[in-house]
Amino acid sequence: MSEFFLDHVAKAYRESGVLTEAVRDASFPVYKGDVVWLKGESGSGKSTILSICGLLTGVDSGRFVINHRNASGLPESERDRLRAMEIGFIFQAHNLVPYLTAQENVELVAHAPRARIVDVLSHLGLAKRMGYRVSHLSGGEQQRVAVARALVRNPSIMLADEPISGLDQDSAAIVLWCLADMADRGAAVLVASHQEAVGEIATRIVTMKDGVTTA
Repeated sequence: MSEFFLDHVAKAYRESGVLTEAVRDASFPVYKGDVVWLKGESGSGKSTILSICGLLTGVDSGRFVINHRNASGLPESERDRLRAMEIGFIFQAHNLVPYLTAQENVELVAHAPRARIVDVLSHLGLAKRMGYRVSHLSGGEQQRVAVARALVRNPSIMLADEPISGLDQDSAAIVLWCLADMADRGAAVLVASHQEAVGEIATRIVTMKDGVTTA
């Protein structure tokens, strides 16, 4: 199982000549068995932190360390391997293929046994909807398909960007239970959200404001 931490990480973006400091100073660990709630308002830098932890974005300064290795020093092939083998990512934008069914969307990226895919979709309340194209599903159902896609491989690191946004209370409870269960089985879970319900499963809270974290 994996664990990771950020050590005085900073990340800025330049667009049309304007420099935006998305993350100015972020430091916190996520250990095996943790559910860390990254709490903050929209625009505070939470999504950038998740992108860094998912090895999708590098850092400008500081260190992001995964499995006791500085990720900035890893070759791209090793970053790709870690991302594919150990990291699950629940994206806020879903990133689903609209003309594929719910089950096909999960199969597309999961490379898991069909029985496992059906089981996860069923646990998320999609047993009767897995054969529907996602374009015919509600926003909440699409979100649960995105969650299933991330959960089905049993990743040792789970990164979730607003995983219960747009879900009803019962669906949100199922998703949170799944994330907590992953942590109970040894995964390191980081959830970025402004939803207070995440506090029900969080083992620690990290607050982010204007690109700076406080534990």
